[in-house]
Amino acid sequence: NRSTLQKFGLDDWLIGLPITAAVAIPAISNGWYELGAETQLACCFALFVTSAYKFGGEAVGSYFEARANAILAEQNAVEDANLALAKETLGAHEAILTIKKDIETLGAAHEEALSLLCQVQNAKLRHKTRDTFVKNLEAIYQLEQSYNSELQDAMVASATAAVRKTMSSGKKEVKAEAFKLALDILSEKDVDESKPDPVAAAFGKELRAFAEHLEAQQGTVVKLTEAEQKELEAGLDAFFKKIEVHAADLKAPKEIKVELL
Repeated sequence: NRSTLQKFGLDDWLIGLPITAAVAIPAISNGWYELGAETQLACCFALFVTSAYKFGGEAVGSYFEARANAILAEQNAVEDANLALAKETLGAHEAILTIKKDIETLGAAHEEALSLLCQVQNAKLRHKTRDTFVKNLEAIYQLEQSYNSELQDAMVASATAAVRKTMSSGKKEVKAEAFKLALDILSEKDVDESKPDPVAAAFGKELRAFAEHLEAQQGTVVKLTEAEQKELEAGLDAFFKKIEVHAADLKAPKEIKVELL
């Protein structure tokens, strides 16, 4: 009956057809075809294939499908890992580029700061050099003025001493005339300016003699003693300290050349 066929799976034509052919063919005796072992083997192979397809096809398909899914999942995981690694590498390169840009920006800022610093230091150096030159020129000017003042004082002192000596040892008439002229000036009397002043004439004579003596000494070399060198060094050192000019290596010369400015 039908339930028996369903129990053994014979209701499926894929199973029933090979069995029917295997049983029916030997029963056919028409004489033109002789059933042999090859036909039975072919029927058994067909039965095996159809049975394997029916009962094992789904399992085999599921196995290969699961295997394919596993391989696909593994490939997807590898691709995801490669993609994540590529993203990390890209991020690292972007960070390197950012750092490079920052370094370039810092380098440009550093160069600009150095340029500005050089300009500032250059300006400071120019001002400092200018101040140094101005101080040196002022020192030279003050030193010249000091020497000129000392020379004038020495000239006046020498002329005064010479005039006093001349007047003290001169004629009485000259002394009387000079004394009378002095009294007239002190008493604010009218003085005859056409008459020569003996004292002024004596001073003029001594001053001219002093000047001629200095001109005669022009170009001569005067050797200084050790005491004079120390005195000159002390004077110059005090003078430079007064005007705030550093001259630690200043040494007085052993000889000087007389030159009039």
